[in-house]
Amino acid sequence: MTTPEHDAGREPSVVEIARQWAKLDSGFLKVATAAVQPELKRVHLERMKELDNKQREREAVREAKERQAAREAKERQALREAHERQAAREAEERQAAREAQERQAERSHRLYMGGLVAGFVLCAGMLCGSVIEALNKQEVSAGILAGPTMIGVVALFVLRQRHSGSGQQQPDRASVPGQQPPSVPPAPVPTPELVEPR
Repeated sequence: MTTPEHDAGREPSVVEIARQWAKLDSGFLKVATAAVQPELKRVHLERMKELDNKQREREAVREAKERQAAREAKERQALREAHERQAAREAEERQAAREAQERQAERSHRLYMGGLVAGFVLCAGMLCGSVIEALNKQEVSAGILAGPTMIGVVALFVLRQRHSGSGQQQPDRASVPGQQPPSVPPAPVPTPELVEPR
């Protein structure tokens, strides 16, 4: 069946096989075709199984890639939502802090203005009282109302400072900017006394 030009390790080509079959008679061809058909079917089935397996592998790989892409997209979405929630929470905290500062500033302003009004009313009342006392020939009472008492009221209500009294503590002068702490006077040096002779 093989020609001398065939190498031992090489399969014959289709043309060579067709030439060899052409030399045989038709009865032998029918028998050979009937014998070859089961082998061809088996080879065809194996080939189809192999193609099916490759198709299944490709589909499995594609589905795995799609699942991985969906998982990554879900993780990115969750991360984006977490960032958005964090940014919204920080914005709310900044807004709450700003509103608290505004309320504190408004409360301080109201307190300061209330002190100004109260100080003005008290000073005006004390001035009116000192004038009335002076007209009634009570110069001492007028001096008390218009003197240090009125200055203390102004300092207390307007400047928010207290003067040092008997039971009050005076603020540290070193803490006030621009002022130096009071200097301590030096201790007196004892001098020897001269004893006069008798």
